[in-house]
Amino acid sequence: MKKKFYPILTEAQQATQALAIPTRSQYQQRYREDPRLPSHPNEVYADEWQNWPTFLNTSNKFYSTLTEAQQATQALAISTMSQYQQRYREDSRLPSLPNDVYANEWQNWPTFLNTSNKFYSTLTEAQQATQALAISSSSQYQQRYREDPRLPSNPSEVYADEWQNWPTFLNTSNKFYSTLTEAQQATQALAISTRIQYKQRYREDPRLPSNPDEVYADEWQNWPTFLGNEIKNFYSTLTEAQQATQAL
Repeated sequence: MKKKFYPILTEAQQATQALAIPTRSQYQQRYREDPRLPSHPNEVYADEWQNWPTFLNTSNKFYSTLTEAQQATQALAISTMSQYQQRYREDSRLPSLPNDVYANEWQNWPTFLNTSNKFYSTLTEAQQATQALAISSSSQYQQRYREDPRLPSNPSEVYADEWQNWPTFLNTSNKFYSTLTEAQQATQALAISTRIQYKQRYREDPRLPSNPDEVYADEWQNWPTFLGNEIKNFYSTLTEAQQATQAL
């Protein structure tokens, strides 16, 4: 049976506002609380649709358009996504999630922050430039990204909308295991129990990198977790091991 939605945008709007939903992502999580709300109101009510701030009634709370929010953000000289998260409260009309609030107009963080002229405008371009420098780890990237003035120090933040992980960005996912979990399983299959053993034996599997903490920097926790020896009751952090050693 075809689901019956509210016949007009105004009714869907009122129902949504009654649920006090402030962002598009929250709408996607909660619209089922009212069986007459569609998952994509911008499509169902396309003829009347304006934008998400208007639909959610946040246009008085936040800037009503992406352009206004952009101008306000740039006036604060915010240049990265993490800076935005730290500082957006300096302007009470800036939302915490502009990519949700202005979803209809949103492109990417470099465009929003006006850094696309300073940095490569897309992750793909930054990727190609990085790979042209033959950079193979996140630590090498930090040492060498200045060789190309259009590469940012923190590509995971600048290209947050598109970012996957360092192996994909550096094009090492075909050379090494593409995820930390796979590398972890392969290492544990070799019964490697210490970092020193890993350095001596990782070449036994050609898909293991010499520096997994750098290659899988996005997911990395610590060596005991990676080696699976937390269950052997080793201390999970250097600080704990230090304290225990000093106690002896």
